[in-house]
Amino acid sequence: MNYELVSVLRVETDNWKQQKQRAINNNSKVITLLPDPFFTRYKKEEYENMMNIVDYVTKRTYDEKNSLFFDKVPMIDGAEIFMNADGIISIIKNGVRIGEM
Repeated sequence: MNYELVSVLRVETDNWKQQKQRAINNNSKVITLLPDPFFTRYKKEEYENMMNIVDYVTKRTYDEKNSLFFDKVPMIDGAEIFMNADGIISIIKNGVRIGEM
């Protein structure tokens, strides 16, 4: 099996253009390691033969119209978002945790 293994796609870079061309030339699968809210779009627009390892293992799917990624959390004015090591997102205002996802 031919594959290109990357942490995350950065489609605006020359590196991605080279990887994509190599994948096309070798009929390779592109495997990404980190979750990415744009993965479904990249798969559709950039290169179809891709998979994300986290999504594959967890059987997670994205609905482009209804998925919520941490950068889309509804916010209270002046609050901040913190991604914790355990994957829980804390919403903090004035130093006090007011919510989590």
